[in-house]
Amino acid sequence: LLCGVVLFSLGAYAVARVGLAMASGAPVPVVWPVLAVMAGLSLLKAALRYAEQFLGHLVAFKALELLRGQIFRSLIPRSPRVSATSRSGDLLSRATKDVDRIEVFFAHTFAPAVCAVVVPLTVLTVIGLKVSWLVALAALPFVVLQLLIVPRLGFAASVDASRSVSAARANLTQHVTDTVQGMSEVVGYGRGQERLDEMARIDAEIAGAARPTGQWASVRRGLNQLASLSAPIAVVAVGAMLPATGSGTGVPILAAAAAAVLRLAETVRGVEELSGALNASFASAERVWEVVNAPVEVHDGDEELTAGISHEVLWQDVTYSYPNTAVQAVHG
Repeated sequence: LLCGVVLFSLGAYAVARVGLAMASGAPVPVVWPVLAVMAGLSLLKAALRYAEQFLGHLVAFKALELLRGQIFRSLIPRSPRVSATSRSGDLLSRATKDVDRIEVFFAHTFAPAVCAVVVPLTVLTVIGLKVSWLVALAALPFVVLQLLIVPRLGFAASVDASRSVSAARANLTQHVTDTVQGMSEVVGYGRGQERLDEMARIDAEIAGAARPTGQWASVRRGLNQLASLSAPIAVVAVGAMLPATGSGTGVPILAAAAAAVLRLAETVRGVEELSGALNASFASAERVWEVVNAPVEVHDGDEELTAGISHEVLWQDVTYSYPNTAVQAVHG
C-alpha cells in the first residue's frame, strides 16, 4: 500500500511540476527518471502484494486444516449420541461453511489491520515533514473517522444478523439433506413442489436476515467515500494558504500530498472489507465452538480393549432409552 501511495503521489508531483513549468514559460523538466522510478515501484508493489497474499493464505489454509481436524476429532467421542441431539445438515454446515468463514479472518485480517496503522502514520508524518504539519492536521480527522469510527458502525447489529444467517443456512443445508436422502418418498408421495416451496421460504429467510448487514455496509461505504473525497479538498484548502504555495514553488509537493491522502482510500477499503468479514467470522466461530465444546453425554469406560478377532458381541448391563421417553428400549 505504501508503494501505491508513493506511485500516486509521484505521478501527481510530476504532473503538477510539468504543468507549472508550462504555465510559467520555464523549461519543462525531464519526466523519464520519474517514469523509471514509477516502473520500479510498480514491480515492487506487485511482488509485495503477491508475498502478502501468499503468506496470508498459507496461514489461513493451515488454520483451516487445524480447525477441521479439531471439529472432527471432537465429534468422535460424541458419536453416535450427537445424531440424536444435532441435525446432520447442521453439523455439515458447521464443519464446512462455518469453518470456511473463519478462514477469511486469518487470510484477510492481519495485513489490513497492520496497514491501517502503518500507512496513515507514515503518510501523515511525511506530509508534516515535507509540506506542513497544519496540512497533516487537516487530513487527520478524516483518517480517524474512516479507520476508527466508521468500521464500528453497526458492528453489533451485523454480528446478530450473521448469527441469524448462519442458522438459516444450516436449516437450508438440513432441508436439502433430508430431501436428497428421502428422494424416493418425496417423489412417491408427490411432495416435490412442497419441498421446493419450503426451500424458497428458507431462502427468503436468509435474504431477510442478511439485510441489516448489507444496509450497514452501504452506510459505511457512503461515509468512507464522502470522507475520502473531502480529505484531499481539505488538504488543498489548508495548503493553499502556505507562503510556498502562493509563490508557486510548493504547488507540486502540495499536489503530491493531496494525492497521497486520496490514495489512503485503498487502506480504508481494506479496513471496510475487514469489518464486513469480521461479523460473519465471529458468528461462525461461535457455532464451531459450540460443537467442539459440547458436553460428552456418553463417556468411555476406564478399561481399554485390545484388538482381536471375535465372533460374538456380548452385552452386559446395557440400558438405553430414546430421547424424551421414560420406557427403556434396551435393558440387560
